[in-house]
Amino acid sequence: MQNDFLVRHSEFVLGLAKKDDKLHDLIGDHWRLYSYVTSRLEALKAMPGLENMPNSEISECGKLRDYQLAKLVWLLDSLQMSSNFRKRIGAEIEADLKDEKSAHGGVIVFQKDELGVIMIPGKALGPAASGAGKKFENFSYEPIDFAMKPEFMFLFHFHAFEEDSSKFASPTGSDLKDAERRGFDGIVFTKLIGKHFNADFYFAGKDVDDNPFRLVLDLGVYGY
Repeated sequence: MQNDFLVRHSEFVLGLAKKDDKLHDLIGDHWRLYSYVTSRLEALKAMPGLENMPNSEISECGKLRDYQLAKLVWLLDSLQMSSNFRKRIGAEIEADLKDEKSAHGGVIVFQKDELGVIMIPGKALGPAASGAGKKFENFSYEPIDFAMKPEFMFLFHFHAFEEDSSKFASPTGSDLKDAERRGFDGIVFTKLIGKHFNADFYFAGKDVDDNPFRLVLDLGVYGY
């Protein structure tokens, strides 16, 4: 069932990309698309300091499929050019910070010719599940059961259990295991001091040669 969904999802994304003025000439030419994405990533200023998972070399994004690279371009566009998108992420991350009993997350979705946010409640896991103690019992996010749709671009969640959560930025090992289980792309938004957040992309799966790999890409720091 999951493989059927990923086929429909990739077809949906590639169909959109072929209509995108920025991408339509790059779809079908993996090297050119990869080169464009790496140029975008290299222009970003990664968050300084330690993170849960070390960032991958930017060149490793070449292991992603074309539909995944296209989604990264749209996400970077939204983060860099859409104040409404950043404000929505900021508002939800603030709500998560105030909620001491559960973590928040959802899906980034393509709707009305742009990326939007749909929140999905998380299961109540508690401190035992997170392994982080009572203070951080809202650390782990596991969404309630929901139906995946082709227009869903990324699953995401927040690391926002204190004003400056920078030391917990990027995905955890359990986040990567979940990404591998689902075969789907993930984003973690981390609360930073003031009205700022860090975004990290992560994926765990197999490349075109069937070799397993894990990928963590810092997508930069943004204000809201």
